[in-house]
Amino acid sequence: SLVLGQPDFTTNSAPTNREDKTKLVRPLSVALDSTGRIYVTDVGLRVLYYPASAANINGAPADRILGTRPRTVTGQPVLPPVNEFTIGAPANQPAEGIVVVDNRLLVLDSAANRALLYDPPEQWPAETQNQPSPPARFVFGQTNFNVSNKDGGPGATNASGFSSPGAAIFSNGELFVADTGNNRILVFRQAAGTFSSASRVLGQLGFDLGA
Repeated sequence: SLVLGQPDFTTNSAPTNREDKTKLVRPLSVALDSTGRIYVTDVGLRVLYYPASAANINGAPADRILGTRPRTVTGQPVLPPVNEFTIGAPANQPAEGIVVVDNRLLVLDSAANRALLYDPPEQWPAETQNQPSPPARFVFGQTNFNVSNKDGGPGATNASGFSSPGAAIFSNGELFVADTGNNRILVFRQAAGTFSSASRVLGQLGFDLGA
């Protein structure tokens, strides 16, 4: 038996801040990769990463937290908060959308209408004081990391934008994303390690139809 997010099976206290690696607050979803590494979302608008070794230790702390804002450090530039999750804000209810794609984590950042794809953990840069979260490698659903437009920008529903994506699965080289706000499922084929425009749509007659 194993418990993560608490020191033992009888404790259920919440973390005191978003940088606490020892506690979870109302966890929502779990994903595992082929090596046994564990990812957990919670309502603290974050994803906690546990190495495979944590599966053998009750109360093991997370190794990294994804989605935390860079800290201000005197004399050092502060990186833009491109990796701070807004998932579910302002209701503070993260989407349950995390999925592993070839041992890389994909996070559906629902309120920002985007998906973030990370390198495998062994390729993450070391945690630093002004950038605790590893950076995402790719964003899709938006033209860059700093925007959060519905459907990727002004205009009609299309094959590359999202409206509050909520869940995803990856199977046989295809990524299926529940584009919740547009009442549809978008199906993406992986190309050059990432995803761009959907190749198929389910639940609607065309890419230009939705909400």
